[in-house]
Amino acid sequence: MNYDVNKDTVFVKKLAFDGCQEIPVDLDFSLPDYCPDIQRILKCGIHPKVSTRNISGDRLNIDGNIDIKIIYVDSDKKSVRCCENTTSFSCSIDLRTSPENAVSIISSRVEYMNCRAVSPRKIDIHGAVAICAKVYNKSGQDIVYKIEGDDVQQKKSQEILSNLEGMGQQQFSINEMLDLGQNKPAPEIIIRSDISLIPKEYKNMVNKVAVKGEALVKILYIGDISSGQLEVMEYSIPFNQVIDVPGATDESQCTVCLEVLSHEEQIQGDEQGVSNLIMEDIKAAATIMAYGEKEIEMIKDAYSVNYDLECTNEIIKLCRISQNIDSSFSVNGTIEFTEFNISRVIDIWSDVSSINGKYENGEILFEGKMNVCILAIDLEETPFYIERIIDVRHKKPLDSDCEEIIVESEICSTAIGYRITGSGSIEVKADINLNATVYTCKKHNTISGATASETQPQTKDSNAALTIYFAEPGETIWDIARKYYTYEDAIKEENDISEEVINQSRMILIPMS
Repeated sequence: MNYDVNKDTVFVKKLAFDGCQEIPVDLDFSLPDYCPDIQRILKCGIHPKVSTRNISGDRLNIDGNIDIKIIYVDSDKKSVRCCENTTSFSCSIDLRTSPENAVSIISSRVEYMNCRAVSPRKIDIHGAVAICAKVYNKSGQDIVYKIEGDDVQQKKSQEILSNLEGMGQQQFSINEMLDLGQNKPAPEIIIRSDISLIPKEYKNMVNKVAVKGEALVKILYIGDISSGQLEVMEYSIPFNQVIDVPGATDESQCTVCLEVLSHEEQIQGDEQGVSNLIMEDIKAAATIMAYGEKEIEMIKDAYSVNYDLECTNEIIKLCRISQNIDSSFSVNGTIEFTEFNISRVIDIWSDVSSINGKYENGEILFEGKMNVCILAIDLEETPFYIERIIDVRHKKPLDSDCEEIIVESEICSTAIGYRITGSGSIEVKADINLNATVYTCKKHNTISGATASETQPQTKDSNAALTIYFAEPGETIWDIARKYYTYEDAIKEENDISEEVINQSRMILIPMS
């Protein structure tokens, strides 16, 4: 016969897809008329910007633009200039499944790139970018907490896990008019810009989460074309955004992921016609997972006092948010080069290309690489550009005895300073913002079903009402009752004991009926 079972359902974040699709970038273009001739290319940047994304069946469709920005030295004044070109892209990624109510996190990286000036006014580019996606959906898992049947004895355990109550993803805009102030020259051409989104705090509501953060903006621009004068400005733009998260409650514990999809800067004039304003337009996306702590009961072992019981087992993994980390730290490094003799730095910036968190020896170790980019002037007053990789390492203590620790982290550089220590040496110090969620996970061998044959009753000694058993320290009442196919509570009552584990050698009376 099959025993009826009672089940509880828990919900987890399931990674439905994790992969990339390569998009080739092959084009040549000529400089606009307003750009001076190229003497030497300093940096060729390829920047994918996502405009739309949607999941339809088993396809993730992504559309956007690839912005190509060339920073170069002009052949006339030997100063830094730039030109831009934009090409659209569209890709459809096969998810190999059709996840329901899913969200996607999009990132990109440059796979390879060859950029050369085939003439003073023509540029040839061959390369590829990878559009990478992680797709998550809310997945339910049934856990048996009771087998119906008076003859079935069940050994249970209680566990606390982080139950996924809801998930939501929403795009939003951040628009701000940036004032350069009176002490800075008006911008004529924007050379480059960086955007970082830093989450500060969130507030839960029913089916919504309010996110507060700041957008860090850094802009390098030409203030005087005739002299090639370059200026750097940095801004912090606060933002508040309410994200729809169906299922969230005012007690949910949330994880927040912020993405910069695209950004544009436009030079604006004030009331007097002076172009000392920059309109910043940022397209961003927030992805939020809302969790609630849930205590569940599961069956670890079972037997029948009347029949041979056959149980089906299932291995399940239960995770709980151990802590959310919001941390700032600094990374120091020395950059050396022999091909240039540096006089001064025009601009310095960094990209944290990758970061991984792992648990070892009572600590979470965050490791990764940071690409430091330097635009500078040599002793002959000629601009040059270099890139170097430095290591990122940061530790956070964590006391845990769990068999598996999962760390999900987002990291970005918020500021970078430098000190020239020689003609070919620079010391850098980068301020890093780290947001991470630490999950402690355990695997459990649970019973998911039970059957028995009524024609195969348990073989018991019916000649005596009691059996004498000599128990050793460390034995459990459960194991003794299971051995004799009797009731655990009956053994405790007969021997007037309440403990689960025998702590010293003693005689135990086993009721046989």
